[in-house]
Amino acid sequence: EPVQSFACRLDGGPQASCTSPRSYAGLSDGPHVFEVAATDQAGNADATPASRSWTVERTVFSDNFETGGFTAGGWSVNTGGAGTAAVVAGQGTGGGYGARLTSTTATQSFTYITKTLAAAQADLTVTAAYRVTGEGASGKNTSLLKLYNTSGTRVLTLQRDNVTGLLRVDHSGATVSTGRSLALNTTATMSVRVVTGPAGTGRVGITVDGVLVYETTSASLGTANASRLRLGNDAKRVAFAFVVDDVRATI
Repeated sequence: EPVQSFACRLDGGPQASCTSPRSYAGLSDGPHVFEVAATDQAGNADATPASRSWTVERTVFSDNFETGGFTAGGWSVNTGGAGTAAVVAGQGTGGGYGARLTSTTATQSFTYITKTLAAAQADLTVTAAYRVTGEGASGKNTSLLKLYNTSGTRVLTLQRDNVTGLLRVDHSGATVSTGRSLALNTTATMSVRVVTGPAGTGRVGITVDGVLVYETTSASLGTANASRLRLGNDAKRVAFAFVVDDVRATI
């Protein structure tokens, strides 16, 4: 039967018109669903409306280090011994600037940079492009990212196993392999999502180059929101070298 009319719904609520141009620029952050159901001249409506889902993300901060330094991006730099942290031209994605972090097995050597969010977040995704250029001794893994909550407690660590090259995630008191490896001198864009919550309700998702490699919806991440991220390692005498660029946090 020819279509007589359409009915549209946004996030379960009816829309005044399906045909008039509408702006959804004011939608809140998070997931949304738009549905369209057709009714024919006999009054028969679609049992299953056509739908489109999408997620509105808001950028908390973005830093591709093109300023040539850490200060403009609000980063705090911490090094000791033979550790170094520098923003270097030609090291970033696309040949731009990138942050190069190194440390050695020398006594008191460590390197990390930290960024504190303007507001703590219960649902936070941190995305960055990483390239590991040097690894330490067996059993000494490279910490690429650590997330902390407002209580100062570590929520999650993303690290590269220097023996196997596998990416591992440490949360809820355990370390789990993602099953995805990162070869030396290879750039990969990784996204880490944490949704804080009490035991059994937190969420963790790890995406590498657009592919979900690890996810759990029953993590124990605590009720305090994520508020600070750390790139590099505060542990002394752990050798590593990696470049990070295009760091972005979204909610």
